[in-house]
Amino acid sequence: MTFTLSTSLPFDHVDQPREWGTMEALHEIARAVEKAGFFAGSVTDHPVPSSRWLDNGGHYAQDPFVMLSMLGAATTTLRLQTNILVLPYRNPFITARAISSLDHFTGGRVILGLGAGYLKAEYKALGVDFDTRNDTMDEYMKAMKLAWTGKDFTFEGNGYTALGNRVLPTPVQTPHPPLLVGATQSAPFAGRWNWATHGTRSSCQRP
Repeated sequence: MTFTLSTSLPFDHVDQPREWGTMEALHEIARAVEKAGFFAGSVTDHPVPSSRWLDNGGHYAQDPFVMLSMLGAATTTLRLQTNILVLPYRNPFITARAISSLDHFTGGRVILGLGAGYLKAEYKALGVDFDTRNDTMDEYMKAMKLAWTGKDFTFEGNGYTALGNRVLPTPVQTPHPPLLVGATQSAPFAGRWNWATHGTRSSCQRP
């Protein structure tokens, strides 16, 4: 029996900028994690968390695509994982473009952990509807899968329309990077999409 281990990376510790918040620190941490034999290093996603949440045990998060791009440049084998990316926060084609670029230029090292999120105040700040986030997850996953084909596609979404668009290059991993759906309500997503579930608060990994 074999298994792999991933580790959360400490770049949310903004209270210790010299320790965790420099390019030198990022390179040192990335090389140490890779040398230690970890399969993947993961970052999370909170672009604009509420002060109330932060003051009651929450945490900051750097931009996941920026961080994983720098990690990819500093390593050669370490998988680059989101744990988790709050999918409804961004237009799905913007996300598909970012993931395609990252997977292409890092030689197929992306693992995409996805979730619907739970911070209503963050949703409000981003102008995204909180109550429909699960349906938005379904819709956005469909849209991204079309974008990752590399072919012309059409898609009618809620508030956006693709009338014949194309995204190239495609991800190195086919048909796309591993998609791990993680949330307290992950089971319905996994059942509909036949994708693996990805633990959050119920497991040893932080959302």
